[in-house]
Amino acid sequence: MPIVNQFEIGKNVEVFVWQLTETRAELERVFVWESTDTSEFATISHPLKQTEWLASRLLLKIVCVQKKLDYLSITKDSHGKPHFINSHVGVSLTHTSAFAAVAVNTRGSVGIDLETMRSKLWAVSSRFLTSAEALTVGQDLSKLCYYWCAKEAIYKCYGQRQVSFKAHISLDFPENYLLHSQTAARIVAPSIEKCYELHYRFFENHGLAVVF
Repeated sequence: MPIVNQFEIGKNVEVFVWQLTETRAELERVFVWESTDTSEFATISHPLKQTEWLASRLLLKIVCVQKKLDYLSITKDSHGKPHFINSHVGVSLTHTSAFAAVAVNTRGSVGIDLETMRSKLWAVSSRFLTSAEALTVGQDLSKLCYYWCAKEAIYKCYGQRQVSFKAHISLDFPENYLLHSQTAARIVAPSIEKCYELHYRFFENHGLAVVF
């Protein structure tokens, strides 16, 4: 289970990416189960999703050891956002069938999303793209993936459900989005106005967005 990529964003945010090559059985053999793990895992029925869940939680355990964080103090709030109890450290997880990733912010909330560039995104694009964003995207799948990952990461960072991807979340579109880009993002809704820093990169047919 090698960490294939580990990088810092500024002084406070660190990202860990692990390529998933193990089977579910191999992951289960090395996974040390906690009671919270058991109850959450029991809610997942699809075998592939079970494998992805195991990968992301195993990576999180490794990150906690490396960063000297207490894995057992992680809980989920009423909105489903994971966080460390009585700590200012923020954490976020994401996974696909090929990779798992964890972001840690030592100074506050963080959101991370990882997505495979696949045509299925077109089927849901009207749910998260404004008309102006749809014009920017055109028929470019990489641009579509950029918007999806970024908005999902912003949503995770904010951590509450009363936010519309299409109506409330907006972000600047950098010309160099295919490179390691940084831009601004925001949530504007009734009684909500928040600004974020967004970092984005592509690798191996995947898009990765980190927001804090």
